Amino acid sequence: MKKEYFAHSLKDKSATTFSEMIENLVEQKIRSNQLINADLTLREITILKSILLEKLVSIYHVRIEYPK
Repeated sequence: MKKEYFAHSLKDKSATTFSEMIENLVEQKIRSNQLINADLTLREITILKSILLEKLVSIYHVRIEYPK
């Protein structure tokens, strides 16, 4: 499943929830050897996870209700 689907389907769209989702998805990819041929360091994977978290938080941020 794609990360966009996971993010969109979450009821709690907090940074903590997104972070846990990203960690789980990356760990799953590592365990199933889907990144075995990727020329990525653990540092680069950490940076990618951080960027993805920033993007998801900005996309799904809570909008402030303004009085009418």
